[in-house]
Amino acid sequence: MFIGALILAFSSIIITFSTSIPVYNKILDGLAWITGGNYSSLHRTVPIDPIAHYNKNQIWVGILIGLLAGISIYLRYNERNWTMV
Repeated sequence: MFIGALILAFSSIIITFSTSIPVYNKILDGLAWITGGNYSSLHRTVPIDPIAHYNKNQIWVGILIGLLAGISIYLRYNERNWTMV
């Protein structure tokens, strides 16, 4: 359940960041209006193909969680004095 919760947490961070790009652009516009600067070079665009974008990023979340799960199992069974519960 912990691994499932990690996958959901990391995935939600990536999805929230990607879908909030227009909000970040508006915040930069407001900052430029307040300071009198030009932050248009920092604007980002929303992905053209969102499904491919999310799949490309979610594969790395899966690899990271797989590595963490493998390392934790290895460390648990590498322990010398564990008992069966």
